[in-house]
Amino acid sequence: MAKNKTISPGDLGAEIAAILSDYTREVQEAITADVVEVAKDTKNELKNTSPKLTGSYSKGWTTEKVVQTESRIVYRIKNKTDWQLTHLLEYGHAKPGGGMTRAIPHIDPADRKAREKLLRKIKESIQKS
Repeated sequence: MAKNKTISPGDLGAEIAAILSDYTREVQEAITADVVEVAKDTKNELKNTSPKLTGSYSKGWTTEKVVQTESRIVYRIKNKTDWQLTHLLEYGHAKPGGGMTRAIPHIDPADRKAREKLLRKIKESIQKS
């Protein structure tokens, strides 16, 4: 949009709508980029912080786009190779002979960090626009 543009009073509403539409598109694009970046960073963090007995579990983390519409984007981070171990490793589990294994929290800390990082990045993106 050009600054210092002369418009007639009858065109004011259309001009404001166009400016708001452009702003909304810019913010949506920035937020989409932020979500993708944070999802990838979190996946990499989980690969680094996951327990590594054979390495299969830690290498199995991936991102998956679940939903992307004009007003919503959702990414899921999942373990594609050993998904059944996520809960057992995160919270521990009962042993066959009695007792419990120790919990190795690695998903919840990464999730919390990702939520804080995404909120911070979205705020920064909106302020830049």
